[in-house]
Amino acid sequence: MKITPHSSVWQIGRLFTQKKMYNWVQTTFYSSSSHPRNLNSKVYVSMSNDIFENLALEDWIYEHSDFKNNTVLLLWRNRPTVVIGRHQNPWQECDVRKIYQNGVNLARRKSGGGTVYHDLGNLNFSFLSSKDMYNREKNLKFIVEVLRRQWDVNVEVNERDDILLNNRYKISGTAAKLGRTAAYHHCTLLVDTDIQMMENVLHSRLPGLQSSATQSVRSGVLNLRDVEPTISYQSLIEAFSKQYIEQNGEGKADTRKIIKVNPWEESEFPGITEIKQALQEWTWIFGKTPKFCIERTFHRSPSSTDFTINMTIHRGFITDINLKLSKNSKDIPVSKISDALKGLPYWHSSTGPVIKQLGKEHGDCDTLWMFNCLAELF
Repeated sequence: MKITPHSSVWQIGRLFTQKKMYNWVQTTFYSSSSHPRNLNSKVYVSMSNDIFENLALEDWIYEHSDFKNNTVLLLWRNRPTVVIGRHQNPWQECDVRKIYQNGVNLARRKSGGGTVYHDLGNLNFSFLSSKDMYNREKNLKFIVEVLRRQWDVNVEVNERDDILLNNRYKISGTAAKLGRTAAYHHCTLLVDTDIQMMENVLHSRLPGLQSSATQSVRSGVLNLRDVEPTISYQSLIEAFSKQYIEQNGEGKADTRKIIKVNPWEESEFPGITEIKQALQEWTWIFGKTPKFCIERTFHRSPSSTDFTINMTIHRGFITDINLKLSKNSKDIPVSKISDALKGLPYWHSSTGPVIKQLGKEHGDCDTLWMFNCLAELF
């Protein structure tokens, strides 16, 4: 079973009034403590299952916090979603059409790395700190140690910073964003995800795609609950929260520092709605895709006809398209088709009506076959 890593995400809800929110920001992120052992560390558990709210929350904390003497662990999960890295190509990483047909979200995060699948059977970790305190190795070791101590499972971190179960199966993928003064490292933990759905959506339906975008490394996966049925989302939240506070505080778990939060109310996180909306924009999810090409040749046996499509997509738009037929026919409007598609978003709802209309205007067998070939690429 070869598939990419995946993870699950939660989000944050309303816990504070506007006045309390600003007091919370002040006390959480502006501590006078200077010794690493006495960091003002807190755990936030998101109450949202919406990927865009959770990513917006993560970004809000990152942008609005002074991490000089503070760290935050954000724990979250979300409804079924494919999340691609900042520099990836969604059409290369997944079946975009099938994703939306199955009610799965598609999101692009602000960190690099590969594609992950999120659902309620996954747990996400976001370790937020100053850039100086950024330590991916320490974070992953923390996760591994809790799993070993609490459930006696055989887990380890490999050279790619993946967490492996039984020396073979990937249960966690990792990525990070480092800014001028702040940083975050986020990773996933595969608990009880829908493996079948993951397999259905995490593959490209476009052979012939050529791209310089970062490509995911496929790995075999397994759920933690497959080897330890007593593990649950709630038990993981409790174990990781308690250990994080003990490890980064004064050696004891202060439950007041484990806070359930809701990210959807503007009064609690001023400006978070705008962040969320930007993450949902087509220009961000698809328009940030690095330039790529698709070259595909179709063969029609009865008439021995070859049809070759060579298409360039930049920022999500078709910038160039060349169509070639092995049998020239004045009845097949190759140049008309190219002109009609050029400049359109590379999106089936944009190209589909154009292809359908042209098919009605030119109805001979070879032309209809050619239009069916075109439709496969959108």
